Amino acid sequence: MAAIIKVQYCLVIYDRPDEFPTEVITALHLLALRGDKVQTVPTGLAWHHESIDEARRHLPRGAVCFGRNPGDDPAIVETWGVRS
Repeated sequence: MAAIIKVQYCLVIYDRPDEFPTEVITALHLLALRGDKVQTVPTGLAWHHESIDEARRHLPRGAVCFGRNPGDDPAIVETWGVRS
């Protein structure tokens, strides 16, 4: 197994995921770079919002939007990178 080279945080905004069908959720994940692969690790920390705009207003200054990946869960609106 390759050593972890770098760990960074990201915030994922979900619009009404199965677990919370009436809410917008921002979840904190860790991004661990292992060799040439990136592993996403959920932290279990999440914030509940009434709207996507409200979730975006609570993002930390300097967060960078990565958008969506083709294989993302349909509830994922976007992912934001955060400096650690």
